[in-house]
Amino acid sequence: MEKKEYHVIAETGIHARPATLLVQTASKYSSDIQLEYKGKSVNLKSIMGVMSLGVGQGADVVI
Repeated sequence: MEKKEYHVIAETGIHARPATLLVQTASKYSSDIQLEYKGKSVNLKSIMGVMSLGVGQGADVVI
């Protein structure tokens, strides 16, 4: 499995609009894609999962 770390620079973090774009992009692929933040891992194809992480500005996430 390939993993990449990203640093969130947006002032508002991953709120509704960027979360929707991430989910839409991930949904184009048949593979399982996870978003990890602060020890929690959620399905990147789930808007509720992504929003539940509460990723803010300056956060480091792993996809």
